[in-house]
Amino acid sequence: MYECFVRAAWFQHCATIKEIERIKIKDEFPLNLRKMVVEVEAKTNWPKALSSMMKYLIKNMHSYTHGGVQLVARRFSENNMVHEPDVEEVNSLFRLLLIIALVSFTEILMISGNESKDDDVQSIYSMIIKEHFDGILL
Repeated sequence: MYECFVRAAWFQHCATIKEIERIKIKDEFPLNLRKMVVEVEAKTNWPKALSSMMKYLIKNMHSYTHGGVQLVARRFSENNMVHEPDVEEVNSLFRLLLIIALVSFTEILMISGNESKDDDVQSIYSMIIKEHFDGILL
C-alpha cells in the first residue's frame, strides 16, 4: 500500500506529460521508489513523512513482498511452526494504513477544491487520531 501511495502521489504531483506517456507505453515508472519519495516530499507539504516511513519500513516491506525471512520468522517459536501474531506489530501496521488513508483522503479533498468541508474534515481527523492513536504524535 505504501509503494502504491508513493507512486500515485508522484504521478499526481511530479510526473511530466512525457513521463506519463512513457509509463503508459512501457508500463514502468522512470524513477525508483526512493527517488519518487524525494520528489514528492519536495513538491508537497509532507516534509520527510514518506522518507521517515520508508527508513523504518523498507527492509521489512521488501522481505514480506519478496518472500523473505520476515514471513518465515514470524511463524516459528523455538522449533515449532505457530500462528501467534504480534499484537503490537499488527497495531503498528494498522496505524500505518490509517495514516496512508488519511493522507489519501486529504489528497482527494485537495483535488476536489472543496474547502467548505474543512471543519468536518478536522472533526473526522480529530476523532480518528483520538480513537486509534491514543495521543501518539505523528
